[in-house]
Amino acid sequence: ALNGGDISMADLTISNSAPVDMGPLTDLAILDVLIDGPDAAFFSLLQSDGVTEFDPATDGAAILGAGSDLDLIVQVVEDPTVNSREFNAFLTIFTDQGAPNLGNGADFQFALFATQTPEPASIAIWSLIGLALAGFGYYRNRRKK
Repeated sequence: ALNGGDISMADLTISNSAPVDMGPLTDLAILDVLIDGPDAAFFSLLQSDGVTEFDPATDGAAILGAGSDLDLIVQVVEDPTVNSREFNAFLTIFTDQGAPNLGNGADFQFALFATQTPEPASIAIWSLIGLALAGFGYYRNRRKK
């Protein structure tokens, strides 16, 4: 969940689980990634440093040898125009799995969800205002009687 002003991040590890390293025959290439859907603009995919965007289409395919991992970070930023909302998007990873080396192979799709909640200070302020108004209403009704 996002709390006012937050950027939330989640780790994503992609693994090549080939049991034996036979070079290009067992390498897994990440050819491209795509984040789309209604709230895609709020999500991004970062390299493990948490700063640099992961973009194999521009930077070249990420090659994972047998038994190796690629650590990435899925980031979502809050929508400053609202106090609370849900975010939905899809992450598609395009690979060469099941295809000749660096050919178009299997695609993998993940649903991305996040919830933005009001920051605790906002909740406390609105609760105090609500209590004050309720107290004022009670005082006013009591005074009329």
